[in-house]
Amino acid sequence: MPVKQGGKFGFIAPGGQAVIKPQFETAAQFYQGLGAVSLKGKYGYVDPAGKLVIACQFDKTYNFSEGLAAVNIGGTPDMYGLIKGGKWGFLDKTGTMAIKPEYDRTWPFSEGMAAVRLGGKWGAVDKTGKMMIEPQFEDSFRFQEGLAMVELAGRCGYIDQTGKFVISPQFEQADPFSEGLAEVKVGGKWGFVDKTGAMVIKPQFDTAWGFSNGIAKVWTGSKFGYLNKTGKFIWQPTE
Repeated sequence: MPVKQGGKFGFIAPGGQAVIKPQFETAAQFYQGLGAVSLKGKYGYVDPAGKLVIACQFDKTYNFSEGLAAVNIGGTPDMYGLIKGGKWGFLDKTGTMAIKPEYDRTWPFSEGMAAVRLGGKWGAVDKTGKMMIEPQFEDSFRFQEGLAMVELAGRCGYIDQTGKFVISPQFEQADPFSEGLAEVKVGGKWGFVDKTGAMVIKPQFDTAWGFSNGIAKVWTGSKFGYLNKTGKFIWQPTE
């Protein structure tokens, strides 16, 4: 895991011993055998031995996912460190640009596809760079459990990998599916739908997180509790 010492980042093993000495301006967790690091304001990737296997040459990088990583060329950081401008493409682990940088924004690959924004609209490409879902949505997120959240005409719904709506755009906000359910916002409150679009836990929460190991964390005001998939509290809301 990355650690900071003397103003520089390195990596330690789970036992706490240093495995890569502090030398980088930033460092991220290893994913699929490579860790994103930066030097002199540019980003690249190191292997577990600390060897810079992909030189620091990009203006921003994401972690590897399904063998590819999104990288930005030509962008500049704003006051919050977020990259503005430039173009995004995808690298393979050899450092070869597998999908040329031509997109305004991207999400990492998930379930064989990546959401990309082009001309102000979101679509999705496969790992060859082929546009599988034409850019048409106002917002999008990566595929999870076969569905992706998208926004159209100010409302959120869910599409399958052909781009067909499985759950029509009707929600104020929506998050990805997890364990068969997704949190959605209706009338200013959050509830949960299943993959048919049925509201299985009615909107009643101020904030909701996705299900993990059969439970979800929800907030009512400043109090939070834990639900099971029937909507029953297994831990009553408390501050």
